[in-house]
Amino acid sequence: MLGRSMTQRRRKGEKGEAGDNGGSGKRRTGAYSEDTIAAVKYLVEKGITRSSEIARRLDISPFTANNIKRILRERGLIEPSKRAESKEPKSKGIIERILAKKKQGKLRRATTG
Repeated sequence: MLGRSMTQRRRKGEKGEAGDNGGSGKRRTGAYSEDTIAAVKYLVEKGITRSSEIARRLDISPFTANNIKRILRERGLIEPSKRAESKEPKSKGIIERILAKKKQGKLRRATTG
């Protein structure tokens, strides 16, 4: 096993020694280290929810930050963002008012003929 990187062993289907994590010294769960997952969770709990901001602070890619947030949400470890809860279009209220006016005959046509 000496002389081969963790990536090369993974490609060949070989397993490293117990606790082998590619030499980083950090325990890994799946594709992300526990430290990175904990850091993302901490930032989200502190109100920093934008993936780009999390990525900048932790020096990871926004893609990675977003994936970790998704995993944490799926496992129920963080709450869905308020933005995600309000997926209803902002224009819904406007559309309802227009339809109500049209029903009452108060809406004028945009073009006069």
